[in-house]
Amino acid sequence: ACTGTGAVAYKRRTGENVLQFPVGLEDATNTEEVEAWRRAHGGDSKAEVRGPGGEAAEEPKPAIPAEACLRRLAAAEDGVTFRGRPCTKTVRLATMPKYIAVQVQRYYLDEKWMPRKLDCRVLMPETLDLEPLRGGGRQAGEAEIPD
Repeated sequence: ACTGTGAVAYKRRTGENVLQFPVGLEDATNTEEVEAWRRAHGGDSKAEVRGPGGEAAEEPKPAIPAEACLRRLAAAEDGVTFRGRPCTKTVRLATMPKYIAVQVQRYYLDEKWMPRKLDCRVLMPETLDLEPLRGGGRQAGEAEIPD
């Protein structure tokens, strides 16, 4: 939806059965545990640390629930420009597919524009409720952006 006019544009993509889940470290459920481990070990995640039994103790990775990624995907994205107009972008499914693949997007660009991978775990449940992504089509009172 365009910010100024309220006009909308719908894009249908047929044949795509891949959901791209955006990942944000701020959605981690165990940040206290990760921060406590880093404080206790001097913040050096590469140093080898031995546990009480002499085995190597591994740094805990931030754990992000898939539901948090789904909320990020379903949320409106501001700051998008469409045909020269400031707009808000939302992702919805016109129909619910029988099968769908989920791509977890853990890669990002750092300050030098180099691709990096977030060192985290995304907790995937056996089933995932995609109802928040169900689209309702064009709503009453919506005007389409002219081509």
